[in-house]
Amino acid sequence: MGTHPILRPPTRTPKLSRATFELIAWTIRNLEVPAEVRSILADRFARELAATNGRFNRDRFERACGVAS
Repeated sequence: MGTHPILRPPTRTPKLSRATFELIAWTIRNLEVPAEVRSILADRFARELAATNGRFNRDRFERACGVAS
């Protein structure tokens, strides 16, 4: 029995748009979770999203997530 497709890492790096980054940031910002959890999520997403777009701006993303210091 193989791994479920959703659990496998992608075989190629997807190309994501600014609108996608904004949606992810909005979702993280509006989660009803402790600030520490929101910060961990934003960090993890930022690391992964940076690989999808050379123009990805981590500081802007973290501010949009509501976790910038």
